Amino acid sequence: MFPRLAVVLAILLTGLRPAVRAAETATASLTGRVSNAATGAYLQRARVAVRGTELLAFTDDTGAYRLTGLPTGPVTLEVFYTGLDPQTATVTLPAAGTAERDFTLTSATRYGAADGTVRLDPFRVATARETDVEALAINEQRFAPNLKSVVSTETLGDPLGGSVGDFLRFLPGVAAAYGALETEGVLIRGFPSGMTIVSSDGLQVAGANAAGERDFSPSRVGVNSISRVEVTKVPLPSTAADTMSGSINLITKSAFERSRAELRWRAGLSSSEQSFAFGRTPSPDNRRTRKLLPDLSFDYTLPVSRNLGLVVTGLHSVTSFETDTWYTDYRASATGTNATPANPYLWRHRNVEISRDYERESLSVKLDWRPHRHAVLSVGAAVTSYDHDSYNSQFNPTVGNVGTSSIAGGRALSFTDAEVLGATGRGSVAQAFSFSKNTGLNLSGDIRYRYDDGTWRVQASGSRSDSKAQRRDTARGFFNSVSVGLAAPVRINYRGIRNGNLTDFEVFDNADRPVDAFNLANYTIASAAGVPNTDVRATITGGGLDVRRQLGFLPFPAALQVGGLHRVQTNDDVRLNGRTYTYNGINGDRSATPYLADVYAGTRKFSTFEQKPHVPWVSPHKLWAAYVANPALFTQTLAQERTTLSNNILQSKYIEETVSAGYVQAEARGFGNRLSAVTGLRFERTTDLGFGPLQDPDAVFVRNANGTFARTPTGARIRKPEAGAAGSLAEVPLIFRARAARAERTYQGYYPSLHLNFNATERLLLRAAYARTYGRPNFSNIIPNTTVNQDDDLNADPDETRGRISLSNLGLKPWTADNYDLSAEYYTDQGGVVSGGVFLKEVRDFFGNFVKDATAADLAALGLDARYLGWRVTTKFNSGAARVRGAEINVRHSLAPLGSWGRHVIVFVNATKLKLEGDTLADFRGFLPESVNWGFTVAWRRATVIAKWNYRGEQKAVSYPDMGPNAFRYPQPRMQLDLSLDVRLSRRVSLYANVRNATDEIQNEFAYGPQTPRHAREFYHGRFGRPFTLGLKGAF
Repeated sequence: MFPRLAVVLAILLTGLRPAVRAAETATASLTGRVSNAATGAYLQRARVAVRGTELLAFTDDTGAYRLTGLPTGPVTLEVFYTGLDPQTATVTLPAAGTAERDFTLTSATRYGAADGTVRLDPFRVATARETDVEALAINEQRFAPNLKSVVSTETLGDPLGGSVGDFLRFLPGVAAAYGALETEGVLIRGFPSGMTIVSSDGLQVAGANAAGERDFSPSRVGVNSISRVEVTKVPLPSTAADTMSGSINLITKSAFERSRAELRWRAGLSSSEQSFAFGRTPSPDNRRTRKLLPDLSFDYTLPVSRNLGLVVTGLHSVTSFETDTWYTDYRASATGTNATPANPYLWRHRNVEISRDYERESLSVKLDWRPHRHAVLSVGAAVTSYDHDSYNSQFNPTVGNVGTSSIAGGRALSFTDAEVLGATGRGSVAQAFSFSKNTGLNLSGDIRYRYDDGTWRVQASGSRSDSKAQRRDTARGFFNSVSVGLAAPVRINYRGIRNGNLTDFEVFDNADRPVDAFNLANYTIASAAGVPNTDVRATITGGGLDVRRQLGFLPFPAALQVGGLHRVQTNDDVRLNGRTYTYNGINGDRSATPYLADVYAGTRKFSTFEQKPHVPWVSPHKLWAAYVANPALFTQTLAQERTTLSNNILQSKYIEETVSAGYVQAEARGFGNRLSAVTGLRFERTTDLGFGPLQDPDAVFVRNANGTFARTPTGARIRKPEAGAAGSLAEVPLIFRARAARAERTYQGYYPSLHLNFNATERLLLRAAYARTYGRPNFSNIIPNTTVNQDDDLNADPDETRGRISLSNLGLKPWTADNYDLSAEYYTDQGGVVSGGVFLKEVRDFFGNFVKDATAADLAALGLDARYLGWRVTTKFNSGAARVRGAEINVRHSLAPLGSWGRHVIVFVNATKLKLEGDTLADFRGFLPESVNWGFTVAWRRATVIAKWNYRGEQKAVSYPDMGPNAFRYPQPRMQLDLSLDVRLSRRVSLYANVRNATDEIQNEFAYGPQTPRHAREFYHGRFGRPFTLGLKGAF
């Protein structure tokens, strides 16, 4: 396909009319800068063209342009920038040397002066600034050589808590992977979030997370240091090819965006409707805490001179959410019942209240310097810290999964759609907890140099990104989980089941006497646990070089660019000393009563059981404090100690990924600059070196010199003396070896691409593109993790399976796709854009499960020793293919064409729709087939109101075997409304307010298989409330 497209391109270009030939007539060059008359900001990607020729240039990040190869004498320049009035000027060029000509653009429509004089009343200054940064983004998108969306961070209001994730989810082609109301990941074109590459100023950033995977969490990044965001749909040869779904580039603010010093600040308070209070109120950590939380940020731009500038930004914010959720767990089979996939019953009802606090702090510094008129040097550094406290408390009345009575003469389980009457002694009421404290620290630094004299352009960059994620509980003064349940066996009845919820539940003992499930004296504590102390560190170190040369000897404007990069990414995952303890009780009394969360209990009721009393919560904080004061309250069994030691080894993993790339890229223009083409070839080579645990249960036995087991006269295998007894702690370091599994694998490929852009009119831009891309496997799929279980010695019958091996597959190939895109973009005189497009991705090497007795070829492919011939191997492998078809639309425009009132209203809508196809092994879990964003901005006099809706369609998630074969969980369509309000109190100060999830939508999730009846599909319901911020902001 690609060679044929290249031939078509060559035929087109050979027929283009010649441009002005530098070698024949030109001896002069021209340079200058383009700025906005109203704001003083230097304009990026402004188009400067020479009338009557195909010579043109675009301004760089400093607003500077350079034209070379110009004829001497008078030339007419035409300057164009989206949303501003075009400007024409005649410049006389000397016979030698370089002339300078600056341009200052304005807009009679926006600034109200036809004579070019800018007149803004005090309350239009801020609006003009926001309009200008929006125009910057649209202009950059318009003249980009490839398909991308560019959006200014000032177009959608202030995100709650200053999170860039809260901004990203409204962008064209982007959807959120939610953690409650926080955006914990982003999906581009519906692909899983692990496929999304996030960069800052073109350099990939590290994002350590507690899961230890590739996913980058945008909620940890502050938005106030970001000027605009690029969402690239189809990569150029000069950009990374591991962007199957697309990539996100966060462009930081530049000192050259403004010509005057400016300090912008914000100071406010945040809270949520559920917990709002002026004083201290009870919290799940059993303390009284403040619920009005700080929301502070600033950014300071200082243009020291025309050629030197500094940007400093800072942020401190805390946001809080309280979530009320409930789960209706159905079962399609249970002992002693007639439950089937077509006739399931409700066996458990989980009620969960969650409190989450997100604290983020950031500080960034960026220096921009023009050492001479053809060069720019930028140096930046940033530090971001993140603190996430999560308190998850569950109250779970459970019918049980056994239908027969536990005592003679008791009741058996029976059920209908509307109620379940439980079996005697088979029910339970439990309290369960998951308390955690997650912290993170991101450090990054980069240096970038750009030289551009109009003929040569050289760009060099280097960066280092270091990200750490930690999780602690006992070290912070609380147990992660506590097992609390009724002291005696019970029977549970569910009454009034409808619409995925209960009306009531009843609890009876084995004598059919009512039991008060809201009296803590009826509960005992069985155990408590702390999760492993988790330390994940991710780093990315890289550098790149790009060299571009204008080809003046060709009969049309063209350029050739070559370059490459080298990047090393590491992920070091260590999890130590997670412990489970058995509770012994106070003098043998295991009653939960002493550990009542006396400060917090009685604060909230579940919305599902508002008629019931408050839940008498146990406090994991009080229980941990009691253990510290009296360690005899808890003990660890031998099995618990063994689990701790083995998990310390099994959960220690490391991977180093080295990527080297080189490319060649050609550019050309013709047909009066209406047609532009970019094509080329990229080569990328990846080497993964991974270290993971090795588990070998047979390592406790003595082997002979030939590898067979040493045996006693009776044939029993002989244990090593140092292994101790079976099941002892002594054998753990023999069976489990930390990072003893080592694997190294290299994959590489060539990735061609072709981009054609045609200006059908001055406003209508048509694009066609092809690119080959790939998507990397997650770290957990390729870090070695091998479990060896030998059935017998090596002299066993070769026709029998000798042993079993489970391993990660470091040789797992990445997904590879051929991507085809067609789009149309219409840009209006008012600075709006209307676009739509379709795309096709032909994906190869989807993943499947490998379970078979290994052949020699299998062992070679998996990197296993030949001694394992005939062993049964289980791992992931590449299988099948998939096809992703999609369509996108994006509209952003004012309503000015409808009348003068419409100048005050801007509307936007963007949507992505996918059609997923694949063979029987294709796994589309994690894909999002449908997403839509829409909203409006109304700016009237001193007030600006922004309303934004975010919609996600149904998504296929993890399997759910409780509902039978081929059952999965399906998050249901979700719609959320966010509101922002700004009221200008004076020229420099405004009042701001933001509300997230303004309609308090209940989020739902279904769980079902092919036979599940409608009434049993509702699985999860979550109410997240309305967090908000209120404060003052300004600029001077």
